[in-house]
Amino acid sequence: DKNMAALVKDRFGSTNQLKIIEEDITKFHVHSHFLPILEEKSHHKKKYAKVVSNLPFNVSTEVVKQILPMGDVFSVMVLMLQDETALRLANAAIQTPEYRPINVFVNFYSGKRVSL
Repeated sequence: DKNMAALVKDRFGSTNQLKIIEEDITKFHVHSHFLPILEEKSHHKKKYAKVVSNLPFNVSTEVVKQILPMGDVFSVMVLMLQDETALRLANAAIQTPEYRPINVFVNFYSGKRVSL
């Protein structure tokens, strides 16, 4: 999201603790990009990155499947999703038609919270 990236750059660009990456996440290899950065900062006790992302509807499930298992890279993930997608991923009840394999995945890898 170009607008979000610009806002974050304006507000926090002067800090040396922030790296803004404005890329197509479906074509971006997260591990190969972040692990060298984290190794570079290995003198710090915490060497985890945080992700804040505004995901388009058409790639949200794919991206969730890609980044949720990356606890070795990310300590916190804040994903902005379309309302319906967030509710479908986080609130589907077991033994209902809405409960799908992606819900098992989300429940396993995250402490999910939906804020509308």
